[in-house]
Amino acid sequence: MPSESVKIGVSLPKKKFSAVERMRKKLKKTRSALIAEAIDLWIAAKKEEELVRQYMAGYKKHPETKRDREEALAISQESLAYEEWDE
Repeated sequence: MPSESVKIGVSLPKKKFSAVERMRKKLKKTRSALIAEAIDLWIAAKKEEELVRQYMAGYKKHPETKRDREEALAISQESLAYEEWDE
């Protein structure tokens, strides 16, 4: 079942419009498809930025301790000892 679409009008500076036209022709996409993809990528980037912000806030609120770092180092060294290394 196709999704419902809404038609909108957008004003762009001529240079941006020309860039959109060049890119859509190169990618063989419609203007609508290219702009929809760009919006999807923008939304995903904004969601990622929010997750990073939350992650950083969590670390500021509950920073890792010296013991946490030492345990992580010990575990990684133990894991690497089992890896086969090309010489």
